[in-house]
Amino acid sequence: MIKKLKLFICLLSCIVLLPSVVNAHTLRFGEQSKTAGTTTIPVYLKADPGIPAGGPVSLKCDTSEPRVGCSIKYVNGIMNGQASDPINAGEEKEIAKIELNNSDYSNYNNVSVTVIGPGGVTKSGSYNVEGKPSLKTDSKISALTVSQGSMYPTFNKDTYDYTVYNLKDTLISVTFNYTCDRCSIVAEADDKIDISRGSTSVKASNLQKGDNKVTLVVTSEDGSNKDTYTFRIIRGETKYNSSKLESLTIGDYHLDPQFKSDKLDYTISVPNSVEKLIDYIEYKAEDEDAEIVINGAEALATGENKITIEITSVNKDNTTTYNLTVVRLPDDAIIVKKYKDKSITFIDANEKEQKMDEDEFEKAYPTIWEDIKSGKIKFDKDGNVITGEEEEEGKEKKDNKTIIVIVIIVVAIIIIVVSGILLFRKKDPKKEELKKEQKIKKKAEKKAKKDRYKKLEEKYYDEYYNEDDSDSEEDEEVEEDTEIKEEDKLSKNEANSLLDDDYIFESSIIEDEKEDEKEEHVDKSEVVDVDEALEDLMNTKTYDFSDELGDLEDEDDEEDEDEDKDE
Repeated sequence: MIKKLKLFICLLSCIVLLPSVVNAHTLRFGEQSKTAGTTTIPVYLKADPGIPAGGPVSLKCDTSEPRVGCSIKYVNGIMNGQASDPINAGEEKEIAKIELNNSDYSNYNNVSVTVIGPGGVTKSGSYNVEGKPSLKTDSKISALTVSQGSMYPTFNKDTYDYTVYNLKDTLISVTFNYTCDRCSIVAEADDKIDISRGSTSVKASNLQKGDNKVTLVVTSEDGSNKDTYTFRIIRGETKYNSSKLESLTIGDYHLDPQFKSDKLDYTISVPNSVEKLIDYIEYKAEDEDAEIVINGAEALATGENKITIEITSVNKDNTTTYNLTVVRLPDDAIIVKKYKDKSITFIDANEKEQKMDEDEFEKAYPTIWEDIKSGKIKFDKDGNVITGEEEEEGKEKKDNKTIIVIVIIVVAIIIIVVSGILLFRKKDPKKEELKKEQKIKKKAEKKAKKDRYKKLEEKYYDEYYNEDDSDSEEDEEVEEDTEIKEEDKLSKNEANSLLDDDYIFESSIIEDEKEDEKEEHVDKSEVVDVDEALEDLMNTKTYDFSDELGDLEDEDDEEDEDEDKDE
């Protein structure tokens, strides 16, 4: 009995466990990977027996921590929880990835994870899940560049004011490319500037000539901090970052040569009473923010002294040095300022302005007077002393005037030659022959027109002015009218209209004759020998056209006489 009971229990166990043996699939977790707030675990399935294509491989996932969610992402080969390709018996494949997502900023350790697979197979494990990253409090741009021009100073997250320059006048936009860690940026600009945004860039368009202003307001992710970066954008030419002076004066003393920003070396003479020059030096830099240092102007010795004015640009990348040679005159020396109306104006050794006539000055300062008379010291038309630079400029202006005169003469010669060629060019024989034929034809038509008019006038004159003539005469006129109609194909009304408008007809003939006279006059001026005329023109001779014109006028008179006879 006992043996039979044991056998029954064994059979019952086989019946219960047999499905598990038949569907003995196995799940396995792979190596986990972590990011802030997320832990990812790959899931592998070993099929036993095999799973055909379309067979179920769906998974379910759960965790022991409510604030840690569990999601499933199937990998390639699994579509909607079913095998796209068959999984052979005993074959192991990765079928999904489990993501544990922490919705809190805190870390959770030993979170229990359970996955239920096909056939009810289960797999469990414990994992540490990090909290999600906290919100950033940083409101600074970590890096920034501009698409055009130069920017000073070089970008630093803790520097907030910049200048963008070296932009050509043709450029109307600049793009700021920046890097900012989880922050938000708002761009602001002058009214006329257009702002457009990219994910990591700001573009300022429609820049105006000269100065423009753009600001980037940066706010931290948590909203607790804010920083503002300001950009001065200069479009076109600018004096920004210049290392030159715009002006330089030394009291009332005369710089030689006259100051120009590109000239670096100057000479100046001062009376012996001037012991230091620093109080006399006045200047203006092209860029008011440039750094200026003056050396050697504190104490002057009698004779030559060297003074330097050093200008360093705002960006520290350019330096210009102006050199002054200052001659402190002896205690008996003077500085000549003007010579006019036989009197000399000068500054004496005590720095006072004096004025003497020629005789008095010659006796007091014979050496300087000799320099004035010899031309070593020069004066302009107003009597002021001319420096070497001013004299050079005067010569340059004179040379420029000479060049202009030469250019005008050359242009005038070219115009004369071209005009001569156009006036005395030879005729084309074919064109002249055609023109002659047209003229003959025109004269013939005009003569026929006159004859016709005369004939009509004679035939109809009596009809309008002698209405009381005899019947026989009227019959003859009728016969003549009939002949005219047959020959000229004109109606009586048309003839009457011609008679009424005879003054118009005669006027048109007179105008034709005037046009003929103009054409004949042009023809006369065009028969001159070209080579001879040009040769005389280039030799500035007077060319006599009287003989040729006389012959043409004789021919023209003969033609007019022939026309009169025909009329």
